[in-house]
Amino acid sequence: MKIVLVSSLTLSVLLIVYPQAILFLYSIKNVTHIPVVLNALRIFAISYVGTAITFLYTFYAQAIQKNQLSTIISFLEGLVLPISLAIILAYVFGADGIWISFAIAEALTILFIFIYSRLLNKKTNGEYTGFFINKHNDDARVFEHTIQGNVEEAINLSREVQDYLKGNKSATLVSLAIEEMIVNIININESVNAIDVIVRKNEDNILIAVKDNGIDFNPVVENAELQFDNISVLNKIAEKIDYSRVLGLNSTVITINN
Repeated sequence: MKIVLVSSLTLSVLLIVYPQAILFLYSIKNVTHIPVVLNALRIFAISYVGTAITFLYTFYAQAIQKNQLSTIISFLEGLVLPISLAIILAYVFGADGIWISFAIAEALTILFIFIYSRLLNKKTNGEYTGFFINKHNDDARVFEHTIQGNVEEAINLSREVQDYLKGNKSATLVSLAIEEMIVNIININESVNAIDVIVRKNEDNILIAVKDNGIDFNPVVENAELQFDNISVLNKIAEKIDYSRVLGLNSTVITINN
């Protein structure tokens, strides 16, 4: 958020102060058009900060597996609000209203996200909080660890998880699932910088969340072309496996019943 705010604000200020610097991108040849284009650029530049925030949030919502929210934001910001506002504001302000509509559309989309996050906070009695709808976790029930992409660390991690779940009847299965998943990730990639693993104990099941920046790898689909693909073991012991590819990361959530 800090990065997109600083970069988008910098770009907005530059375009507002020096819009003529990018006139060449639009191939403006008629000198009578230059004042119109400069004015349009200055107004449109105001929307850049809002666009940066809504784009960030769109991908963030996907990353936390709230795809419906991501779709709604894209629909509001990219279609419904700018078109409806452009029609209304063009009637009131003329051509300038079209460019103003983009900035207002971004502001209203951000307002929608803010209201949504507040309502979700109330609905869940504080389970989700803040603009980024962070979920409170009971640290005693969550195991988090990051390893480098090598087999030795994968085996050590599976042992640590088994110790963490000591006394749980599914401890061995969870440990095996993690080892199979990570070893496959390592074997199908030339190198993996880091693999994040989160294990959460629930009343009825245990959730294993694995994220890595390797090549596309959906463990639900067995691939005969992969030399080391023995992921069939994982598919047999898991109750459910959800996979998505978001922001260049493989995101896999494995459910194992207690």
